Formats: sequence, C-alpha cells, structure tokens
Amino acid sequence: MALDLSKAATVSPPPKRGGNTSSRGAATVRQSLKTTEREEAVNGLFQLGAAITMFAGTPADAATVIHHGPAIAHETAQIAESNESFARVLDYLTSYGPYAALLTACMPMALQILVNHKKIPAEPFANFGVVPTETLEARMRAEAARQQMEMIRQAQRAEAEAAEMAQQLAESRADSE
Repeated sequence: MALDLSKAATVSPPPKRGGNTSSRGAATVRQSLKTTEREEAVNGLFQLGAAITMFAGTPADAATVIHHGPAIAHETAQIAESNESFARVLDYLTSYGPYAALLTACMPMALQILVNHKKIPAEPFANFGVVPTETLEARMRAEAARQQMEMIRQAQRAEAEAAEMAQQLAESRADSE
C-alpha cells in the first residue's frame, strides 16, 4: 500500500494557547519574512545553477531550472517554516549570503564583456540580459546623440533666455531715459 502524503502539507500544528497574541502575530510576520528570505536564497541558487548549465552548453537544462526553480524554492521555504531541522540545513546551504548575490549581480556584466570580445555568443545568455555587441554599440551611439541634442537644446534655451534678458534690459534702460 502506497503512502499518501498529499494531505500532509495542509496539516498545520494547533495554535499555542495563552500568551500575548500581538507577540504571536509578530512571530508570524518574522517567520513569514524568514520564509521569503529562504525562498529568495534558494531561487538565487537556481539562478546560479542556470548560469552554470548555460556555460556547460546545455540551454535546455538552464531553461528547465529557470522554469521549475521558483516552485521548488517556494515549497522548500514552506517546509523549512514548519521543520526546524530542515530549516537549519537549508539556512546552512544558503548561507552564501552577499557573496553569491554579488556573483549573480556581476555575472551579466562578465558575460556581456565575454560577448563583446567574441569569447562566447550572446544568444544563449539573453535571459541574463546579454545582447549582441552591435546592439550595445548602437545603444551607445544613440545615447551619445541624445546627449548631444540635449546639450544643443540647453544652449539654445540659454541663448534665447540671454537674448530675452538683453531685450528686457534694453527696454528697461529706454524706459528710464
């Protein structure tokens, strides 16, 4: 006979009796915050895994990790909320903290530089915000042109303002004579 655990996830422990209800509410908020933090940490691991699979040349695996990772991260965090020993293991595994976040933040820039120097193709890394070098160059030319146009507009506004002030000054002198 197979063991059916489908209803086990919906069973929650009975509420504690007595005590201050506001402190219980605060504990629930802290617990929910911790659950969210754990979910984000596990998602970060999946993002790192997706990048590694892309480097390994298996984009289908990366797509699978990206697609299924968030649901797994959510369920993992939910289990940790009610299972202290599981939570300790999960917290240890995700204790990479700011270092992995920094690595994840730097990865798109590093990938883009590799694309820019023709070390890797851009297409497999589009999910990380990587674009073909030509796209970046066109964006930079457009931005430079935009900035030049803005400088010309500012100069034109300043010249018009100076001309208007000179006219007002001349009129003021004419009125005073």
